[in-house]
Amino acid sequence: MKFDALSKKKTLIDARRPLPPELVYNLDCWFRIELTYTSNAIEGNTLSRQETA
Repeated sequence: MKFDALSKKKTLIDARRPLPPELVYNLDCWFRIELTYTSNAIEGNTLSRQETA
């Protein structure tokens, strides 16, 4: 079942906690841009990722 694979991945991530603040910041920035870009693309916006950033 896919839940087993997800549980193993979560265990690997949890073993590395707490994450360094720099990594948390980079992930936050990436997710903000990526989620904004994909949301805009779904709505028909033609901006590139760089333009979205």
